[in-house]
Amino acid sequence: MLAFLMFTVMQLSANPKAQTITLSEKSAKLESVLKKIKKQTGYAFLYQDELLRKSVPVNVELTDASLKKALQIIFQQQPLTYEIVATRLISIKAKAAQEAAAAPKPPAQTAEITGTVRDDKNEPLAGVTVTIQGTQTSVVTDEAGKFTINAPDNASLTFSYVGFAPLTRTVASLGANAVIALTPQETIIEDVVVVGYGTQKRAKVTAAISSVPMKEIQDMPVSNVATAMQGKIPGVVVQQNSGAPGATPAIKVRGFGSINAGNSPLIVVDGNIVSADVFAQLNSIDIESIDVLKDASSSAIYGSRGANGVLMVTTKKGKSGKTAVNLDVFTGFQNIAKKMDILNTTEFAAFSKDASNNAYLDNVPGANINDANNVRPSSFLRYRYPRGEVLPWFNFDDPAAIAAMPYNDYQDLIFRSAMMNSYQLSFSGGTEKTRYSVSGGYLTQEGILKGSDLKRYTVRANIESQILPKLKMGVNVIPTYRIRDEVRSDGHWA
Repeated sequence: MLAFLMFTVMQLSANPKAQTITLSEKSAKLESVLKKIKKQTGYAFLYQDELLRKSVPVNVELTDASLKKALQIIFQQQPLTYEIVATRLISIKAKAAQEAAAAPKPPAQTAEITGTVRDDKNEPLAGVTVTIQGTQTSVVTDEAGKFTINAPDNASLTFSYVGFAPLTRTVASLGANAVIALTPQETIIEDVVVVGYGTQKRAKVTAAISSVPMKEIQDMPVSNVATAMQGKIPGVVVQQNSGAPGATPAIKVRGFGSINAGNSPLIVVDGNIVSADVFAQLNSIDIESIDVLKDASSSAIYGSRGANGVLMVTTKKGKSGKTAVNLDVFTGFQNIAKKMDILNTTEFAAFSKDASNNAYLDNVPGANINDANNVRPSSFLRYRYPRGEVLPWFNFDDPAAIAAMPYNDYQDLIFRSAMMNSYQLSFSGGTEKTRYSVSGGYLTQEGILKGSDLKRYTVRANIESQILPKLKMGVNVIPTYRIRDEVRSDGHWA
């Protein structure tokens, strides 16, 4: 049985996310203001660094202002403009292009435009924003990718969708029931990695750091998160040394650095150093990120303890807003990869007979392989080639006796198709001042070797509260209770 508990008290300065914005800035950089808006609302901004270099200092005083009003005031004197392109994603562009598109045009007749938006595989795209260029008028395609919009004959329509390149078409070029094809486009958004006691933008990190793709491993039907990391990170080897239920694999970062000393990396969960066995008991859905610090520069703050690399594990925290409920259930089966080929009764009889004859020839002077049993020493008969009249079913010269011998494939007797079930339920949410994330998990795993199994109960509670403007307190508790039945597979009597 294994039980462990982690308790964390943090003192930070941070603002909770909210749908209203409060700012007091004088001659502030636009990038700094946008970061504060992101913290308060959860909206992310998509832009090129070159654009922000053209921005002017921001002077603004806002109290409980809406996002729309705040953006209008902030961008009023900027050579930039903004556009909400998706849920919680705002794109920043140069204002010159927008103003040129919005230049006064001669009056034109309005026409109803209908059409369908598809991707490069001819599949309909739902949720594509269709905007009359230079105006705030827009519609969104339905589940079948269809749209209808009233636009002037001399106008242009812009089609935008996250993950696809924007497309602009003139109304005149669109016929009846037009079909619009969007091309996929990869958009690289700056990522953040955990480095020691802080975080850095991935683009600015020069040390050897890799991140685990959490979306991939959270969907894997495995009993522990360490096993799910196999083959997911370059330079990290995860080796399963035992097939027993709940066995902890060995983790090596950049190979073996020592012959006699340990080679396991330092594992840090929410700032607490834990063992590999404790890390393996965490539920994958409770983990926000795993960053692997590989070289000396990235793990220097841990000194000699980080000589074999460092695994920085961050668990999920609550977010302000409605309570989110997540249920994760999976069932799987395990079997041995390959059974060994064994001898049948006839083959075993021939093998035993040859072994007995060879021992007789090697140990008895003048022995002949054709000597009858009654002239052989009893020591060879008792263990290798018994007399037929004493143990008739061991008479290997009698085909009928061989046929009567019992046959057992012991692999069928000791191995089985083992079932594994996992149930994980989590709740997260909170208010502007208090946020929480609570989860519970139950795992049952049968071993492929009969008599071995595992039952594991896990609970995690992460609660944070803003006590004072510059004081935040939190509790992070992760108890685990494990019941494990083992079958000895090592030692002299295994």
